[in-house]
Amino acid sequence: MGWSLEFKKVNRTPNYLKPKAPSTRHIVLKLSKINYNDKILRTWREKTTVTCKKKKNPIRLSLDFSAQILQARKKLNQIFKLFNEGNYQPRIMYLENFCFRYEGETKTFPDKQKLREFSTTRPAIQKILKGVSSTKRK
Repeated sequence: MGWSLEFKKVNRTPNYLKPKAPSTRHIVLKLSKINYNDKILRTWREKTTVTCKKKKNPIRLSLDFSAQILQARKKLNQIFKLFNEGNYQPRIMYLENFCFRYEGETKTFPDKQKLREFSTTRPAIQKILKGVSSTKRK
């Protein structure tokens, strides 16, 4: 690759069944710069595996790190922030699904169009979505 990575935070996900058992576990890492994500994705598309320079260990990327998922999550980011301010407990579920709690139920939407259809009869959610469209125009 020719470039070194600077990690902001690296955690191993615990093995809940047997905490002391030696097993392969996923490593969750946060990179210090966003540019590293782009570089890793570019090399991953070319080679399908990425190796660290120092230890020569391969890094296998999961589907939720692909470019399509990152773009979909970026699009939902503004909506996510506004729903979070309104205490709707928003979540971005696996792949591109957006969900939040409304009147005690968890509502899940695969895209923005379904969310807009749901909001037509609910004025509180319409106000939030109007806030999203007004911030994009500025």
